[in-house]
Amino acid sequence: MHSLKLLLGTLITLITGALGGMISSEIRARLDKIPIVLLTFTARRLPARFRNGHIIIWQWQLNAKLEGTEEAPITRLVRGTGFVLALAFSTPQLKRTLIEGQRIVESSEWHWYLLTRRGCCTYFL
Repeated sequence: MHSLKLLLGTLITLITGALGGMISSEIRARLDKIPIVLLTFTARRLPARFRNGHIIIWQWQLNAKLEGTEEAPITRLVRGTGFVLALAFSTPQLKRTLIEGQRIVESSEWHWYLLTRRGCCTYFL
């Protein structure tokens, strides 16, 4: 009877340890996806024409920001979420800039826009 309890206790301990490891890796995988999902939602606020290019750039920047934190899932979550929230707050200004730039390029004023933005017209005045 005593050996049966010992065997059952050992079996429960092994199963609990294995389940704990699987649950831990599942939670880690889910935590790693949160900044990427938030990044996708942030990019949806941009015009469709510019969205894919910015997603690629932002994912590259996010990966660079998270480099070296592979073993610390909470640190990855905090750094990644902070980076994406900063992008989310700057997205309206970026959207206005992209739309304004698109409007200027589509008009005939884009040469003057580029010259005045770079300060080149001061030489001509």
